Amino acid sequence: MKDRVTLILALSLLLFSSHSLALSTVEIDRFIASYSEISPLIAARMDDEDEDEDDASTDEGAFIKQRLIEAVAGQSELVAIIEAHGFPSVESWADTSSRVIMAMIAVESAAGMESFASEMEILREEAQDDPSALEEIEQFEQAVMAHQASLQVPQADLDAIQPYLPALRDLFDWDDDEEFEDN
Repeated sequence: MKDRVTLILALSLLLFSSHSLALSTVEIDRFIASYSEISPLIAARMDDEDEDEDDASTDEGAFIKQRLIEAVAGQSELVAIIEAHGFPSVESWADTSSRVIMAMIAVESAAGMESFASEMEILREEAQDDPSALEEIEQFEQAVMAHQASLQVPQADLDAIQPYLPALRDLFDWDDDEEFEDN
């Protein structure tokens, strides 16, 4: 009985700590290679689902993972690409993809926060005489800060993607000099 409890605890710990392990260089390399092949093929399917984005749960990583799985569903050509890049399943590819994407979103949005704060200060100064505009600005700032706080990305994932930032920016067509825009 004791061995069984120990086994259950060990498996539970393994399941719940799977994201505590940093993304490996192999996983990130596989993601970049596979996503560069797959993204043009699923872009139309992902764009069609953009209207559903308002229905996203508060767990953006899970939402991204689910959208990727749905975009690949029933597409044997895409599954073959995923498997050719060393992913054992669509689910493992989508999991790695969502982790890399969320880490990238967190890095880019954090980089834009300083600029955002200074722009909001300018808007506040311009709207000093308009209480309703000031209230709207404050509500917008709170929403942005709440979104920023909701990006719960493990530090290990943030650290793991650092050497890949130029390649990831190219992959997502994010210019180094552009501010991150959450469309």
